[in-house]
Amino acid sequence: MEKLIRRFPKIISKDEVIKLILTIAKSKRYDKYGAGKFLRLRDATLQMLLFYTGLRPGEAINLKWSDIHFEERMIDVNPYHNKERNEMSAVLTKPAEQVILDYKSQIEEMQIKSEFLFPSLWTWKPMTVDGMGKRFREICKEAGLNNIKYYTDLGMPKYQYNLYSYRRKFGTEVYNKTNDFMAVMRLMRLLQPSSIPRYVIYSDEKRIKIADDVFNSSNS
Repeated sequence: MEKLIRRFPKIISKDEVIKLILTIAKSKRYDKYGAGKFLRLRDATLQMLLFYTGLRPGEAINLKWSDIHFEERMIDVNPYHNKERNEMSAVLTKPAEQVILDYKSQIEEMQIKSEFLFPSLWTWKPMTVDGMGKRFREICKEAGLNNIKYYTDLGMPKYQYNLYSYRRKFGTEVYNKTNDFMAVMRLMRLLQPSSIPRYVIYSDEKRIKIADDVFNSSNS
């Protein structure tokens, strides 16, 4: 059970996302690619989109502009990029909509043309999830956020945060605001209720409060 629990990443706070965005803006690692302005904008926008939509990393990285429906406030999702082969559309939240519109305006000024939202600089096709995950870990480390949580049996390091930290944050926020597991399932497009616990995180403070409420009730 311990291994099952610890393999899931920590959720990421809004303050930590802001710190990542500021780190991306200042990081010198982008200067060596010759198109640092675009790469910084692309990577920062991806972080915010993940934070505000709860999309799976593969789904977000492979989005096409034709998948974004501003009037309907929905995002088409390619089922190829999730294990469940789930075709359910994602909600285009208002913050995510503004992030995408700002991004679209800026890349149009740069005359960047690709059918994908987050293309690679060299192929104009999406980066791989592994490639973007490595970039995320590097930026986290540069921001002073990511520590090694544990090592696998093969000696591979597992970090506190990865791209799924955004999805766990989204699920936790949905539940905290609604207290409704069905809302979590629908907004995160989960097919099985058994998937909910991996995305809804109870803080220690909340667990303590619940325990106190239970025993206060039993003593009354």
